[in-house]
Amino acid sequence: MKANGKADVLIVGAGIVGAACAYECAQAGLSTAVFDPGPVGGGATAASMGHLVALDGSAEEFALSHASLVLWKQWLEDKPDRAKITEYAPCGTLWLASDDEELQLAQQKANWFTARGWAAEMLSASDLVSLEPCLRPGLAGALRVKGDALLYPPKAAALLLSQSGAKHIHQRVVQVDTGHIKLADGSAWSGAAVVLAAGLACRQLVPHLSG
Repeated sequence: MKANGKADVLIVGAGIVGAACAYECAQAGLSTAVFDPGPVGGGATAASMGHLVALDGSAEEFALSHASLVLWKQWLEDKPDRAKITEYAPCGTLWLASDDEELQLAQQKANWFTARGWAAEMLSASDLVSLEPCLRPGLAGALRVKGDALLYPPKAAALLLSQSGAKHIHQRVVQVDTGHIKLADGSAWSGAAVVLAAGLACRQLVPHLSG
């Protein structure tokens, strides 16, 4: 496959994953090119809620999600305008309980987080009404996890990609080989590595991996 372009890393997909990969590659001194016919932060990234949340499914899941939250905070605080641009809101998460059984489960979750140093507090029904008066009446209470947050994923992806200095090639990738990709317009690119970050579209590019 004859190459019409070249970069150290070729990234297929300009969503939050592809943009983050491009940013990290740039920090390592690697040149990158990102391929996506759509806008930066489109697709699944645009459909996601941008919930930066600590999860309690297992100790490993918590460790991974907690590490992610720490990295997001460091990146956002590194430059003052990043939080504003990405519409970052350190609002926390409310886990609502509709009855006493769910309230007990929320208390267990609170104990689990607290034991691992992650701030969590229980809210009574009256506390919840004061905090969120538009919720339906009759809820038993809630768990409030203070360290969680929200941001707007398309803007976060666009900022990561713009600060990476990567080239955004508005073309669809139709073929992937080791160190090479072919585009819908017939052109080709080569690089030391190819990163697939195109979500479900990756199944078409590498069908033998979809099983």
